Amino acid sequence: MAVLRKRGRIWYVDYRHRGRRYRKRVGRSKRVAELVLKDMELKMDRDDAGLSIRRNILVEDFVEEYLKYSQVSKSGSTYSRDSLTLNKHFALFFKDRFLQEVDHRAVEQYILERASKVAHSTVNRELVTIHHMFSKALEWRYVKENPCKGRKKLREEERAPQFLSNPEIDALLASADTLLFPIVYMALATGCRQGELLNLQWEDVDLNKKQIIIQKKKDWRTKSGRYRAIPINDEAANLLLKLKSRSTSQYVFSRPDDSKLGKGIVRKRYVKAVRSAGIKSTDFKILRHTYASHLVMGGVDIRTVQQLLGHHSVKTTEKYSHLAPDYLQSVTGRIDFLRNMDSYGPKMVTTVRRGRESSLESES
Repeated sequence: MAVLRKRGRIWYVDYRHRGRRYRKRVGRSKRVAELVLKDMELKMDRDDAGLSIRRNILVEDFVEEYLKYSQVSKSGSTYSRDSLTLNKHFALFFKDRFLQEVDHRAVEQYILERASKVAHSTVNRELVTIHHMFSKALEWRYVKENPCKGRKKLREEERAPQFLSNPEIDALLASADTLLFPIVYMALATGCRQGELLNLQWEDVDLNKKQIIIQKKKDWRTKSGRYRAIPINDEAANLLLKLKSRSTSQYVFSRPDDSKLGKGIVRKRYVKAVRSAGIKSTDFKILRHTYASHLVMGGVDIRTVQQLLGHHSVKTTEKYSHLAPDYLQSVTGRIDFLRNMDSYGPKMVTTVRRGRESSLESES
């Protein structure tokens, strides 16, 4: 509760809030003092209702707080991307500025600066992170609005995902060493991400049902956070059976000491195998693209591919509809309605003549 008090010629606002007493000097004007009193009461009401905005927090300090949230609520790869975007780029751009100062125009300036250095697709991915960060800032009452709200993504050049042809797959598997071969083969046979395979444990493998389970672990979570079961073919099941017969580790793919394989070891061997096979891309993700693309080329519908890949939205999966022109040409070549074209010759001439005659009659 707040009241006005006058001492001599000076007006004061005397109030208690959360168990403490405060006294604020206003001045000689009673009218001004009354306005200050109303404003003070409004602020206390908003604070009691949880509507007050926390002030004077630096961008870099809030980024640090948000990343703590990101680390425990998102996958390891997503957290790493958040950390790179926010620490190396966003916080550096807004260094020594308060979070409340970052408005729509400031975000536009950041976008223009980043777009001059990196691809539009990279900027768009960063915007997703920044938008979510400000959504949390709004929820935690650090800002009054999200400065990214309503901001459209930059136009991206549409590119079909790269994938390996059958000869390239054969060459890669032939170049892979004994440690790498089963990892590459399982990536091609299941479309699993590298992290999903390296965290796969024998308890996630059901050879009777011929499927593997991708699910959250104590020290690792899936990128989407979802559980999914992926069917495997006979060859993949036989490969896993051989690995299991000589494995003493809880992990399907492990070091000689039974510990989990690290990405660094796999990366070094994978790059060597790719170069030996004469393949340009050294990105492990091309194996996942290959799995999805070959499913689509084999006639599997997009919705099913979406489920197998574990995509949240079918829009993410639709990029695999854009296949190589030579494949589309070969599919079109399978349609042959005029295989006996010579026998249709007289009919075609008659049809053309009739068409001309009917056209002349309509004109006359």
